[in-house]
Amino acid sequence: AGRTNENLILTEVMVRPVSGGPEWVEIYNDNAFATSLYGWSVNATSVSTSNEILLQGGVLQGYSVGIFTGSITSQENGNASQIFDLGQYGLLGTGSMNLLDDGAGTVELKFTRPGQITPITVSIAEWGGQTGLLMGLNQVIVWEGGSTTSSTSWSVQSNPTPGDVFF
Repeated sequence: AGRTNENLILTEVMVRPVSGGPEWVEIYNDNAFATSLYGWSVNATSVSTSNEILLQGGVLQGYSVGIFTGSITSQENGNASQIFDLGQYGLLGTGSMNLLDDGAGTVELKFTRPGQITPITVSIAEWGGQTGLLMGLNQVIVWEGGSTTSSTSWSVQSNPTPGDVFF
């Protein structure tokens, strides 16, 4: 009792998958206990769109990885223990419908504490613009450790690893 739930970490984001695969976001639970997803939200922003989904339920097991995807049926899960569908909400795309802009954008993981209305930003993955992180086909932005809200803690990599967290 009394613990805050701000223990989830955004660790990898697939913006422009090859062969029409789904966009996806990888989130790691950095604690030994399971964490309810109630009160957590994912926000995707680009030059042309902004969309936020407040998660209404679900649980991410302790020390495990969840993949939040645009398509459960075509999502590679690697070592992820769970897969969640965000495509149904129009946050992540699949096939020819890319909802994340590979030129520039952000994905934010936020948490709203019980009794409060303003969410706290826990992790931000940002690419393009001033970040120097330029995305291409089938590249991902990966958290390298450090501050989860600083663009200097992220890198662009050419080998997506959904479900596998390395740090």
